[in-house]
Amino acid sequence: MAYRNDNEQVTIEELRSFHRIDRDIYRMLAINLGKDPLLSMAVIALWIFMEELGYPSVILELLIYQNHLLTSWAFDEAVYSVYYIITSTPPPALHYATTTDMPTTLRLLQDYGSRMYISKNSLFEHAESGYISLKQTIGTVCYRLFADIFREATQRNLNLGYGGDGIYGDANTHDQEETGNVVEPEQVEPNSVVFGNGIPPAPLRGDTVEFKKLEVGSSSGTKQCENISEIGETSTLPTIEEQQVVQVLPPDERTMFITFSRGFPISEGQLREFFVRTYGDCIESIYMQEIKPPQRQSMFAKIVFYASETIDHILAGETKVRFFINGRHIQARRFEAREGSR
Repeated sequence: MAYRNDNEQVTIEELRSFHRIDRDIYRMLAINLGKDPLLSMAVIALWIFMEELGYPSVILELLIYQNHLLTSWAFDEAVYSVYYIITSTPPPALHYATTTDMPTTLRLLQDYGSRMYISKNSLFEHAESGYISLKQTIGTVCYRLFADIFREATQRNLNLGYGGDGIYGDANTHDQEETGNVVEPEQVEPNSVVFGNGIPPAPLRGDTVEFKKLEVGSSSGTKQCENISEIGETSTLPTIEEQQVVQVLPPDERTMFITFSRGFPISEGQLREFFVRTYGDCIESIYMQEIKPPQRQSMFAKIVFYASETIDHILAGETKVRFFINGRHIQARRFEAREGSR
C-alpha cells in the first residue's frame, strides 16, 4: 500500500487520480466497449505484467490512438494470453506462415519504437511469474482502482439482462466512501476469471488499418505491482530479427479470386472483415480492382492468404463457392497465375 507519510494513508480518490490513465483504459474496455468487467481487469493486469518484463506500455499506446477497433483487437489477443497463463496451457504453435499470433500488440510495440518481439508463447515462457503478477494485480490493485467502474459496468450488464459472474459477490458489499482510505480488498485468484463461452474469435490484424494517434499524458503509471517473484531481464526477451524465418509459398499459390455482382459494391474492409471473422487471422493482403470511369465499383479482388490450406478449407472440395456479405453476393475460386495481368 502506498503512503504519503508514516501516519496518513493514501485515499481512494488520490490513488485513482494518480492512476487516471489506467482507469481510462478500463472504462474504455468495460463501459465503452462492453467487455466483461472482470476479464478487463485481467487483461490490464497482463499489460502491466508486460511492462514488468520490459515491454513498452500497451495501455498508453491504446490511449494515444483512442480507437475502439484497435483496442478490441489488442484486448482479444490479451485474453488468449491470460487464458494460457492462468490455466497453465501452452499456446498452439505458430502457423508456419505467421510471424506472430499477437499482430496488433506487436504493431503497438513497433509504433512505440521498440524492436522487441511478442507472441502468446513468448509470454507463456514467463507463465509462473505471470500468474503471480496477475494474482496480485487483479486482487490488490485493480479492484481498488476500478471498483466504481466495475460496479457501474456490472449494474449495466444486469440491467441489460446479461447477468453477473458473482466472483466478487454482491456488488453492493463493496460500496465504500469514495473519499475514504484505501481498504485491502479480498484476494482474487486469477483462475476465477470467467471466459464465458470460451476465448474470443481469432483476433483481427491491426497492421492493415490506418489509425491516427491523439495526444495524451506522457506517462501511464501502470507499473504498480510490488514484491512479486523476480522475472527475467529485458535483455533475455527476443527481438523481431531473432525469430526463425520460415519459407513461404509464392503468393500466387495462396491467392483466391473474388468476383462481385454489378450494382452491389463491396469494400475491401467488408471483404476483410467477413473472411477474418469466419476463418480467423488468415489474410496477408487484399488487392481490389482499380476503379476507372465509367466504372463505379470494383468487379473483382484478389485475396492473398498466409497459407494455401486456408483456400482448401474455404472451397471444401468445390471449384467455386458463393457467399453473401451484407446481403450482397460474391463468388470465390482459386486464383490462376495467368490472371495476374487483370
